[in-house]
Amino acid sequence: MDAKDTYLWGTLLALVREQLAAIEKQVAGDLGMWGKMRSQSRNKAMQKFLFKLFLRKVQAHGDDAAKAMHAMQAELEQIEKDKKTWSDITPEELQYVRNILGSIG
Repeated sequence: MDAKDTYLWGTLLALVREQLAAIEKQVAGDLGMWGKMRSQSRNKAMQKFLFKLFLRKVQAHGDDAAKAMHAMQAELEQIEKDKKTWSDITPEELQYVRNILGSIG
């Protein structure tokens, strides 16, 4: 994982954190109209960052989409294990990303 990948994963995971907080507010009935609109745009931004990561992996693996998805899953495992760099990432955030990847792949 190079610096660009780290940036993309970090931004994606920050968006996931915001999205999970919004979901909690929505469940509690505390999310207003603007919060719901922001949640929709956040979903689009998360998809954009996942797509950028996917394209980088496809290019790195000779246009093999399956290998690219496997590489993304491997990087998620690396993020989960690297507590020095990714100390504030929760298992719930990683699972949210895994669920999105599972629905894509």
